Amino acid sequence: EEVISEQQAGAKILVVDDEPKNVRILQIQLKARGYTVYTAADGLEALDVVEKEMPDLILLDINMPRMDGFEVVKQIRTNEATEFIPIVMITALRDTRENRIKSIEAGADDFIEKPFDSLEVLARVRSLLRIKQYQDTLAKHNARLEEELQMARSIQEILIPQNGVLELSGFRIASRCCPEMAVGGDFFDIWEVAPNRLGVFISD
Repeated sequence: EEVISEQQAGAKILVVDDEPKNVRILQIQLKARGYTVYTAADGLEALDVVEKEMPDLILLDINMPRMDGFEVVKQIRTNEATEFIPIVMITALRDTRENRIKSIEAGADDFIEKPFDSLEVLARVRSLLRIKQYQDTLAKHNARLEEELQMARSIQEILIPQNGVLELSGFRIASRCCPEMAVGGDFFDIWEVAPNRLGVFISD
């Protein structure tokens, strides 16, 4: 029996299917491996769970009442907060080719066929959760880098004269500094050396 990694333990998985039997099968298999499982019986209910719980992965049936799986995928992908959640479409064997193409076009990451092969389902889940962990780690690093860049920008703005017109030692000086990115490599300063004499320092 395969063992999930410590990082994946407790990962939140949403199972969406209007057939209770299919939901129960997946729920038992996933819970037995240590995953936290949420369920939904149709597309609208699925979107509600996604908004409230922010699952790490979604197993999504295609044919459902009220809203089909394709529309669910499209709505998840257009939301900045959920666009990178891995989605595995559940498709019937008889119409696999057509549904696979439509699933990919809608934005799904993978698909599984009914009847389920337990080992295949769990292998795909582990693989996509691993990718999701990499994405989450990268997002955290990027967020931290953005915070540090904004801090550096604030410090730089304190150190250089503010944009606008400065009255100094009888001179009117207009200046504007606009870094192309959050922090620029340029620096300048203007100060009074002596009455009617200015010092100007520019660094590129």
